[in-house]
Amino acid sequence: MVAVGLVVIASIAIFVINSSVSPEREAEGKAAVRWVKNYVARNLPMTSLRLASVTVSSGSVIEIAITVSRMRDPKLFKDLKNRSKIARRDTLRVVCPRSNSGAYKLLDQKWSLWVVFSGDNKKLTDGGCQYQQVRS
Repeated sequence: MVAVGLVVIASIAIFVINSSVSPEREAEGKAAVRWVKNYVARNLPMTSLRLASVTVSSGSVIEIAITVSRMRDPKLFKDLKNRSKIARRDTLRVVCPRSNSGAYKLLDQKWSLWVVFSGDNKKLTDGGCQYQQVRS
């Protein structure tokens, strides 16, 4: 019972936090989503990958949802299901915008990028895009 109460309180807190986004931050989010969507759509390296959506999933996380076609690339599909999480990160990296593409502008605005690979209506793997810290 206590656990259910905590979940309800956490859900309300997330709703309140997300609903109190400033108009400026919301506009930044829309621009960031548009940029990421255009970048990923133009740069997907494999025909077995399809951009499903790009959304602001929470506060400052931009989620890139990718669908993996079992029909077009059964080996990739199987690898994503069977490889270790660390080994799967290499595959996630092919979707992440390159650092010289303008991704640092998003990072400077405190956005982070999260990639989710799905297939057969199931999540296969997910992870964040990793970028080197730029020192000034």
